[in-house]
Amino acid sequence: MYIGMYRRGRKKRWWWRKREEEEGEKRKWWRKRRKRRKRKKRRWWRKRMKEEEGGGEKAMEEEEERRGGGERGRKKRRWRKREEEEQEVEKEEKG
Repeated sequence: MYIGMYRRGRKKRWWWRKREEEEGEKRKWWRKRRKRRKRKKRRWWRKRMKEEEGGGEKAMEEEEERRGGGERGRKKRRWRKREEEEQEVEKEEKG
């Protein structure tokens, strides 16, 4: 049985015990929830893109700004910083 059942105020049934032992509560209930939320967001995003026809690129840029350049993780950020520094050096060399 999944943990969420108890969360939603269901009483623990005696005949679930056997099944619980077999499953060993190995499934993480929140993974499913996270997946579902992601899917919901993506659907909303697609709808919004369709509504704006051509405004999609603008929306993407907005999203990137909101996420801080649209790059996850430290490595990517470091990489971006390094690239920017290289560009500055090139500009100085040309100028």
